[in-house]
Amino acid sequence: MCPYTLVYKFNYKEKMKAKESNLDLAIEKATHHIDDLNLTDIDVEIIKVLFRIAYKYRGIYSTSVGTRERNIVETNACIANVLKKNFPFSLNLIGKVIGKHHSSIIHYIKIHNDFLINDKKYLSLFQKLNTITKDYLRYEDEIMCLYRADDAIKDELIAKLRADVNMLNLELIRIKEVG
Repeated sequence: MCPYTLVYKFNYKEKMKAKESNLDLAIEKATHHIDDLNLTDIDVEIIKVLFRIAYKYRGIYSTSVGTRERNIVETNACIANVLKKNFPFSLNLIGKVIGKHHSSIIHYIKIHNDFLINDKKYLSLFQKLNTITKDYLRYEDEIMCLYRADDAIKDELIAKLRADVNMLNLELIRIKEVG
């Protein structure tokens, strides 16, 4: 391997670490106040996951949080509309979650349909966040159990699932031979 390749791989890894660190900082900056709101632990966790996925998807970093850049406004509008659709939160509470006044949330709701129609990236993000939220709410007990489980339980579950997959593959081969 040539020395340039080593330097490139090292720089790439460092850049990726820096991006991930900056993403973490952006999420912390955007969600640091959520723990102080009157929300359940599950709601807080889901909201933080939504911010992480949305900010990573849209390439938002710490310097953008709190600004009026188009990318951050659209991303916050998307998160606000997912919250409005899936939670019984008031506009005031959604505003507190996003870190904006409730009148900004009203504006986000008004511009939402235009973004859905005209921006494929926004539509894709909205669908993704909506699906994740619904899955979280539907399967929160199982997800939380796995999320909080130690590595031994996760490894055991993975081994069981792999065994099930192997058994199903054998069953499929048997059915193909018969048919």
